[in-house]
Amino acid sequence: MEWLNKRVENLIFKFSVNFEKGKWNHFPIHLNYSSGKYRQSELKQIINDSLPHFALTPSEYQEYSKTNDDGEKYRVAWSRISRRSKSNKGDYGELLLYLILKVFFKSDKLVTKVKLKTGNQEVYGYDCAHFSIEDNEPILWLGESKFYSNFSGGLSNAFESLEAHCCEKFTVEEFSFLEPHIELNKDFPYREIIRDRLKGIQSFDEVKIKVPVFITYDCNKIKNHKNSSTPDFIKDFEEEFMSKWKSIEAKELDLKSNFELIFIILPLESVEELKSQIDQLEQANR
Repeated sequence: MEWLNKRVENLIFKFSVNFEKGKWNHFPIHLNYSSGKYRQSELKQIINDSLPHFALTPSEYQEYSKTNDDGEKYRVAWSRISRRSKSNKGDYGELLLYLILKVFFKSDKLVTKVKLKTGNQEVYGYDCAHFSIEDNEPILWLGESKFYSNFSGGLSNAFESLEAHCCEKFTVEEFSFLEPHIELNKDFPYREIIRDRLKGIQSFDEVKIKVPVFITYDCNKIKNHKNSSTPDFIKDFEEEFMSKWKSIEAKELDLKSNFELIFIILPLESVEELKSQIDQLEQANR
C-alpha cells in the first residue's frame, strides 16, 4: 500500500494553525490545487484504488493478490458497500477516514467492519476500529465519520453519535462485538494484549481510546484560490479553521478521562458532486 500512501500524502495536507488549548485535539486538512483547480475530483480515484484495502480483510486481500484476480477482488470489495442511496450511506466517508488514519496517524485497521454487514445493512456503532502502538502501548481507535455538505449539520450529528457511543456501556459492547473479528496475525506481539482489553480483562479506565471525528463540508472559499501555498490562501483558511475550532469547542460532552477526541476537518468544493462521482463509479463496478 506504499504507493497509495504516497498518493494520499501528495493530495491531502495538514493545515498548520496555532489553536488555543481547548477541550479536544484538532487536525484540519485540505487538498491542494492543480492547474488552478482544487483536486477534489482525484478523491474518486483514490477511493476506488483503496477500496480493496478497506473492504477486504488482510487475508482476503493477500489471497486475491496471489491469484492476480483483480476483477474478483474489486467485485467482492464493491459488494460490501451499502446499496443505500449515496446521500444516506456512510461508507465513502468511512473509507476516507480509514486512509487518513493510515497515512497521518499510522493507525492500522483492527477489524474490517464493512465485512460484518448483514443483509446489506450497515453496521451501527463506531465507524472504524483501528489500533496503534505508542511507546509500547496499544491504543484503540474508534472513530466517527460525517461525510456532509453542511458543517453545522455534520457537527451536530457527530456530537449526537459521540454522546451515544463514548460511554463505558456502549464501548464495552463494541469491544465485545469486535473481539472475535480482530485480524491481527497470531505472531503479532501485541495481539493478546489487545484481545484481553477487548474482552474486558483489564479495567476499562486503563484502556486508552482515541476517537477521530472526521467531518467534511462545502466551503465557498475554495473557489477564491488557485494555489494552497499563497499568503492569501493561508490567511483565508486560518480564519476558516479558527471559526470551525470555535464551533467545535463550544460544544459540551461528558467524557471519561481515557477517551481522547481528535477532530479532523476537510473542506471540499462540493460534497454532493463528489458523492455523485463515486456513486457512478460504484454502479459501473457492481
